[in-house]
Amino acid sequence: MSTDGGKGWSRIVGIVGDVINPDIENLHVPQVYFPAAQSPQARMVVLARTEDDPGSYADRLRSHVWALDPGQPVEKVRTFSEMHDEIFAENYALLTLFGIFAGFALVMASMGIYGVMSYSVNQRHREISVRMALGASARDVVRLVVGAGAKLVLMGAAIGWLGALLANRMLASVLFGVSSVDVASLVGVPAILITVALIANYIPARRAARIDPMASLRAD
Repeated sequence: MSTDGGKGWSRIVGIVGDVINPDIENLHVPQVYFPAAQSPQARMVVLARTEDDPGSYADRLRSHVWALDPGQPVEKVRTFSEMHDEIFAENYALLTLFGIFAGFALVMASMGIYGVMSYSVNQRHREISVRMALGASARDVVRLVVGAGAKLVLMGAAIGWLGALLANRMLASVLFGVSSVDVASLVGVPAILITVALIANYIPARRAARIDPMASLRAD
């Protein structure tokens, strides 16, 4: 038995399968369906399955409804794809906005890493010149600079990864349809950041490898 909005009790005659609630904040709210004759509504929805382009059936669907009752208004004839886009338009807009900000943050982080590494290379200008004068090759210089930057990058990635794991409970309250422990995000995002950081390290490393040690030492 089930209540019908405080009007009394109704007999349950069947159970339907799982239905996705368009309200993503209430995906698992229990629902009860009543026959239209027992619980009439001011507005009703008719669903129709088609074998080809659903847009070509709009006029025929209107004709069928008006054949039953010419006074019935038929409005908002839409496909499921159109309804889906309309329902989730705000979420798509927020997702796009967050993606733009994330991309901007990635660019700024890359510029910051590049700036720090460039400054570090400039500070070690004399050291690198001495190493090269004593026989260090360009490959050795690149390995030295990239290795120093890689240690900092990997340390920062590890701290951020642990922070993400510790924030799982907080993230779970704002995520819908996905687990807070998302392997693709926890592995993919650090991999992207590490790759970008290593590239940002490699550029000043290559510049340092082109230093003329004798000219540099004479200048000093």
